[in-house]
Amino acid sequence: MRRHREGGLVDAVQRLDAWRIFHAVPDAAVVSTPLIDSGRVSDAAIAAMVDDSGTVNETLRKQVVGAILALPEDQQLAVLGDLSLRAELEIATTSGLETAIGSRASTEAELRGAWAQIGTQVAAVDPSAPLEPATPPAGLRRVAAPSAGAVGALGCGAAAISGRSTSGR
Repeated sequence: MRRHREGGLVDAVQRLDAWRIFHAVPDAAVVSTPLIDSGRVSDAAIAAMVDDSGTVNETLRKQVVGAILALPEDQQLAVLGDLSLRAELEIATTSGLETAIGSRASTEAELRGAWAQIGTQVAAVDPSAPLEPATPPAGLRRVAAPSAGAVGALGCGAAAISGRSTSGR
């Protein structure tokens, strides 16, 4: 005799509903929201992506990701770079860095300046150069096993950092 789980039919209906929601045709209101505007994810799309309770609008998120992936690679990179900068600015506001620097405009200028230096270094890399050097680097290699004292010191340090006692109590 085969036993059915209690609530099996209910579980099946819930799974079917979840499938329908996941594969649902987006609402007209979601579709009408401009997703990419002037080379960046629109403020309206970002504002609509998460509600006040913190719930993500998965349909809209998928649409935004699809819209980004539909762009040529150089435009994808520009949109993702803008999203990264916007996230860093929000983090700067939340962390107090923006207040320490003085203003949002000054914070943005500092972030853009820091990333410009990295961009310059990346642009200077020869794309045809091999990823691995012909001669392996000689530095930072392990030439001997760590001593028991070093291992003990690391253990004590880790325990102190985590706030635990090394005595086992």
